[in-house]
Amino acid sequence: MQKVDHPNIVQHLETYNNEEARQVFIVMGLIDGEKLFKRIERQHLFKEKVAAKYMHQMLKAVNHCHALGIAHRDL
Repeated sequence: MQKVDHPNIVQHLETYNNEEARQVFIVMGLIDGEKLFKRIERQHLFKEKVAAKYMHQMLKAVNHCHALGIAHRDL
């Protein structure tokens, strides 16, 4: 995740591994603002141009991951 550097992907800051408790803690950058789903619920309708903008951002992020050999399994 440290290789991933893209404006539409949350930044990975640090990973802590607690082997005794078999836990891994991932520290990620803060994403400020409302989630896309909440925005859709609130607005009920997006103009095609706005929806295309969001879709383009998501596809650029997925393409960046694929170029690094990373597959997102929860889209």
